[in-house]
Amino acid sequence: MKSKKGFINIGTIISTAIIIIILIVLFKIYKQYYFNDFEKAVTTADSETKLMKDSDVKYSDEDSYRITNEEYNDTVFYKEIEVENNTPYRISCMVKTENVVSENENEAGAMIWIMGTQEYSIPVTGNSEWQRIELIFDSKNRDKVQIAFRLGGNSNRCTGTAWFTDFKLEKATKHSDSEWNVGCFILKNVEVNIDRCTNKIHYK
Repeated sequence: MKSKKGFINIGTIISTAIIIIILIVLFKIYKQYYFNDFEKAVTTADSETKLMKDSDVKYSDEDSYRITNEEYNDTVFYKEIEVENNTPYRISCMVKTENVVSENENEAGAMIWIMGTQEYSIPVTGNSEWQRIELIFDSKNRDKVQIAFRLGGNSNRCTGTAWFTDFKLEKATKHSDSEWNVGCFILKNVEVNIDRCTNKIHYK
């Protein structure tokens, strides 16, 4: 009886271990492909494109969002958010790229984009370490916008890999006259000599 009971206990342990392993694998798959309510979209559906979470390449403690276009494609993950009318917003994130190449001369790369518009951040191409990119836009008469993180461009496509993380959305205020307050300071090149005896600066 003791021997039989021992076999039953071993079988139970093995079954439990198998179930735990299966659950761990399923959780990893779920974590890798769940995009926290972000939607995914590609221009060429039959191309070799992968969108997933990456727990290995990270800027902070958060998993990054990775897009890999093995063939030329325009790929995004996006989320629709509510905004206030006639209000300026700033979207920022950290981005890292690897072998990002544009198909033609139109601007393309890893960028932030307001879907359905010509509003996008400066594209990042080539190989780059983590850097901050941002996009400032005015909601105008819109009450909703679709914020996209993109590897591609308007009328253009890219190959390569881009990682996005640490997303941030900020709302600013705008004056009632609907004009932006912008300050631009231009310093012209000035040649100077420094007198080592008096520490005075002599302008040429």
